[in-house]
Amino acid sequence: LKLQFLYLIGGHTMRLSAGVLLAALGAAAHGADPWDKYNLSPGSRTLHPVGLYNDSEALAYPIELNATRPSVTFDFGKEVGGFTSVTFAAAAAAAGGDAPSVSYFWSESSLFIGAGDRSNGGSGPDGALGSGALPVGRASTWTAGGGELRGGFRYFRVVLDAPTSGAAAVIGAVGLNFTAAPHMADLRQYKAHFYSSDELVNRIWYGCAYTIQMCSIASQQGRQWPPPARGWANNATCGSGGAVLVDGAKRDRTIWPGDMGVSTLTAFNTLGDTSASQHSLETLYAHQLPDGMMPYAGPPVSFEGNSDTYHLWALGGTLNFFAHTNDRAWLSAYWGGFQRAVNASLAKVGARGLMVVTATADWQRSGQGGENVAANTLLYDVLRRGAAAARALEDAATAAAYQSRAESLADAINAHLWDAGTGAYRDNPTSGLRPQDGNALAAWFGVAGRHPGRAASVSAYLRGNWGAYGSASPEWNGGRSIGTFPGSMEVYAHLAAGNGTRALDLIRLQWGYMLNSPLSVGSTFWEGYNVDGSFNFQGDYMSHAHGWAAGPGGALQQHVLGIRAEPSLAPPGAAGGAAGFVVAPQPSGLRWADGSVAFADDHVVAAAWHAAAGAFELRLQLAKAHPLARGRVELPLDAFLGCAVVVTRDGARVASRRVGAAADRRPRHVFDVRGGGQAVQVFRVAKRGACSPGR
Repeated sequence: LKLQFLYLIGGHTMRLSAGVLLAALGAAAHGADPWDKYNLSPGSRTLHPVGLYNDSEALAYPIELNATRPSVTFDFGKEVGGFTSVTFAAAAAAAGGDAPSVSYFWSESSLFIGAGDRSNGGSGPDGALGSGALPVGRASTWTAGGGELRGGFRYFRVVLDAPTSGAAAVIGAVGLNFTAAPHMADLRQYKAHFYSSDELVNRIWYGCAYTIQMCSIASQQGRQWPPPARGWANNATCGSGGAVLVDGAKRDRTIWPGDMGVSTLTAFNTLGDTSASQHSLETLYAHQLPDGMMPYAGPPVSFEGNSDTYHLWALGGTLNFFAHTNDRAWLSAYWGGFQRAVNASLAKVGARGLMVVTATADWQRSGQGGENVAANTLLYDVLRRGAAAARALEDAATAAAYQSRAESLADAINAHLWDAGTGAYRDNPTSGLRPQDGNALAAWFGVAGRHPGRAASVSAYLRGNWGAYGSASPEWNGGRSIGTFPGSMEVYAHLAAGNGTRALDLIRLQWGYMLNSPLSVGSTFWEGYNVDGSFNFQGDYMSHAHGWAAGPGGALQQHVLGIRAEPSLAPPGAAGGAAGFVVAPQPSGLRWADGSVAFADDHVVAAAWHAAAGAFELRLQLAKAHPLARGRVELPLDAFLGCAVVVTRDGARVASRRVGAAADRRPRHVFDVRGGGQAVQVFRVAKRGACSPGR
């Protein structure tokens, strides 16, 4: 939305001179989008190191390895992945000795440059790959192939084996064939964008997008399982289709449906990519058990039937995909499997109206089992949104049944799992644990919001777990670690509770730490770490590009910029692609934001807003939205509590009102909109006169 954004940031008075505006539009017309500087994706699939690590010399070829300088470490400057190649300009053997050889090591963190980091999932080390004997007296090239693909790394170390006097290997060039997101012809051409008044928040959004891109891989380049005794092999079939969305770039390179509960939303709302998620979901349905249970992990790991929560996350991912695409033909094809899966969970609902978890595998959390709050909240969300999906398919009986069960389940969660003493939900009715995941989900998915004050209370409870490096997870490692999976859920929870400023504070704290750590890749987000800031997962095994950590990308787009899918607004009939949408900004302390979301190639919604003292303006562009699409604009009125305001649409007054708000309800003024039309629509609310405190 280049015109609108430029108009808004031309000055906080919301006006630009004609000359300045034309100059700005000229720059935009030539592709000088101001947000491009944050985009971390490479412009080519052929990459080269940007420097040397901890070396007194600048990167310049040739580089001779010999007894005096037996090793060199190349720095690619950010997380990358693919097939590495090394060109040797020459090689020399020691007098009377064998031809020289070198060993190669890869690592994401500079802490593990020496021996490389670990990715294979077994008890043995990844170790090094070797060049074999280099031809003496002439040039040669070594290139990794097949399973030698390294999915995620920043540092590449080359070591001369047995460096004796006279032995040498002269490196003429180092390169990389970048393999992530094989289905994207232009890696930098995202279908969505985000730009705001906060530099760090912008960097984090693009870091989330790049994390998802790194976790989108060719379906024939998954990690082999069981793992080899030594080394690694990234040439396993891990799904169907050309590209799939997996958990991490370095590892596990496997479809985990729990991770997709976060990563799909970020993929849709940053890259604008739905195909990798679609292929991953189709892979999961292909491995659904006869009793309806969905896999805990996809092939070749193929853990099946042992996780009630990941089973439910797979169903949530199904609904995420449908909401964003409005692809009713696709949903119809998997509706039978979806219903069998829902029935498998409903069969576990006990006398108190809560599901009893018996398949206890989950993320790293402890204590899963019984009437668990996270699992029950996941089931509530699947039932509630599943009812809307059933209505879209004109399956009225299923819609009514799911809606009724959702209402009953929410009542049971609030009756049996709420702890008024701490203002948070128990892990299960007899537990002393108040988990991050279950509480965050209860606020995010609306269970807490059914009772006045509870969502705000949960938000405050979660805030109490923050430390110097992020939000601790009480259910993991006794609260001594920071889970980026439940941390992503927590970001959504604060926004759902109306505490957007708190959500952005957490994003800056936790994701800012990961992005700016000098020990990591400076571009993507981690699997999880400890409250003292140190790496978890034995340090060298930790993934530095993990999709479940990319939650802020989707949350910022859906709730701060404010553009998100709304299935209830999709037009009736088989209007595939015309996804319903809502534009409901939460300024959250930002002065302005600009962005777009692509629900399909022919359905793009773009918006830009500006929050100033006494006024809020939203500019909406629907020229590229599907002409059958229907949407809703919700102007935020939080900043005007107790005030008289005037609301206008395209300059015409539509309302004069005094703003008040009930607990857990954010006041807003609502408009209906439709796709199509070339004109930019302008919605504005402005304070008129004095405000009444306490109203």
